[in-house]
Amino acid sequence: MSPSPSPRASTAVHGPARAVCGPTGEHRCVRAGRCVAADIDTQSDRRRGAATSLPDTVCDGCAERVVRALRELPRDYVALEAILGHHARAVEKVSGSPELPVPPRLDVLVAQADIDIELSTWAAPVAAELNIVWDVARMAAQRPGPRLTRAARLLAVNVVLLLRLGPVEVMGWTYGPVRTTRTGVEGALRLLDLHQRAQLLITGGPGDSRLSVPCPSCEGVLIRRNGADHVECQGCPRTWPEADYRRLCVILAEDYRRPA
Repeated sequence: MSPSPSPRASTAVHGPARAVCGPTGEHRCVRAGRCVAADIDTQSDRRRGAATSLPDTVCDGCAERVVRALRELPRDYVALEAILGHHARAVEKVSGSPELPVPPRLDVLVAQADIDIELSTWAAPVAAELNIVWDVARMAAQRPGPRLTRAARLLAVNVVLLLRLGPVEVMGWTYGPVRTTRTGVEGALRLLDLHQRAQLLITGGPGDSRLSVPCPSCEGVLIRRNGADHVECQGCPRTWPEADYRRLCVILAEDYRRPA
């Protein structure tokens, strides 16, 4: 059983995320124009991050956004798994064979792997700061669900400590695994971006349209991405030019009007 964190460590890191920055000062949130409390710099007429008392960190609002992302990431992983399951069933239905003729949704697999790696990467140093035993090998042997849930919970509760971590040696990927150094702020922003990326895969982005007519191949959901000239199926790998989709809608409408 893992030992409880010492009273000293617990006092230092628990509490609301607004404890990250303290009173506002001359520094600015590193998220700059993407900061949730960004304002306009009157001299440059450009968006800038909210004021913070410490350099190279995030404002209170962005820290709270990181906490919410951490709480959602395990659910994002499960929702992405559901996309993979639907994709496999849809391709089998289209091809008539249980063997997939095309790879599974690689974008979804990569998103899942990134969520797993990033949560596990940052849970270990935060646990070490709290004097909590975090057996990396044992965690890696667990199923993704329990492992991700535990890591995300640890980071969400101790987001203040995560954001105050200095450069930490972590594993990166550049044409293969490499060791690199990143700060806790960089890790937190990466986790926030992963949540937003997962949500784009799960629900679509701003301006994306979920179409009422299902995919003719697998009856999956068709989506028109914002600004795209085609529609794509969320279930199978089919895409349909806009003109073909419109013809399909006309054919279905005529079938609907035709007397039985």
